[in-house]
Amino acid sequence: MKTAVSDKNKSGIIAEIKRKSPSQGVINAQVSVEQIARGYFNAGASAISVLTDSEFFGGSNEDLLVARKNNQAPSYERILLLMNIRLLRLSQ
Repeated sequence: MKTAVSDKNKSGIIAEIKRKSPSQGVINAQVSVEQIARGYFNAGASAISVLTDSEFFGGSNEDLLVARKNNQAPSYERILLLMNIRLLRLSQ
């Protein structure tokens, strides 16, 4: 991935696929990962980040597999450690 992002002939952009976020709520619950991954690649993304956490971001491991299958840019799983949120929920 480092090679793809630092390639001077590419955009250097890491595009992100996520269905929702803790701060914004639902962004696009019915997103077509296949279409988004292809669109990002065709638009020049150097890599694609896929949020696979289901509870906070609505993603899945299947999203990562679909993204990898449907574009030629490196695709990786983005895991956010939300310890502060989980600790807060446990303390309530």
